[in-house]
Amino acid sequence: MGGSDARDRILRAARARFVELGYRATTTRAIAADAKVDAALIAYYFGSKQGLFIQSLAMTFSPAEVLSALIDGPESSLPERSLMAVMNIWENPDLGPAMRTFVLEALHHAEVLDAFREYFEVEVLARATGSLHGPRAARRAAAALTVFAGLVFSRYLLRMPFAANTSKDDIQATLLPMLRVALEPRPRTSGRDR
Repeated sequence: MGGSDARDRILRAARARFVELGYRATTTRAIAADAKVDAALIAYYFGSKQGLFIQSLAMTFSPAEVLSALIDGPESSLPERSLMAVMNIWENPDLGPAMRTFVLEALHHAEVLDAFREYFEVEVLARATGSLHGPRAARRAAAALTVFAGLVFSRYLLRMPFAANTSKDDIQATLLPMLRVALEPRPRTSGRDR
């Protein structure tokens, strides 16, 4: 099973499944069956379910792979490195415009947006939470992702003048204190602080 158009059939089947069922409920075996190919071809062409998701939804880079590279560095410089990585990706002329198109398009299609949200929960938020030391790792990871989402929407998607026209240095000066608070472990102060 395969054929010269196998890769394209896999991509079409994957996009349909991810949009219909979301990231978690979609299996590579079901995609392979829909595409009428051997499941091993998915690993051959895309490496993993994550790689297939990225390519089937036309993303130009993998947020989970970027996160993996960031996690490998020292935790003390994670706020600076992660902020620069987000800005460098979105300001890259080969990546930024395609990502902007993808996200703006996803906003018009609830199914794609749901699949993208699930992907972020499973592949990015869970991985970020697992990499943080100290209490409230899930809350801290979510707080950091919220800061990044605000940056992406205000500077790169909506292109709001106060954010779009601000230098990278000024963005860093403004957002790094928030990211440090979010990413650096602090002792619990009360029982409600989970």
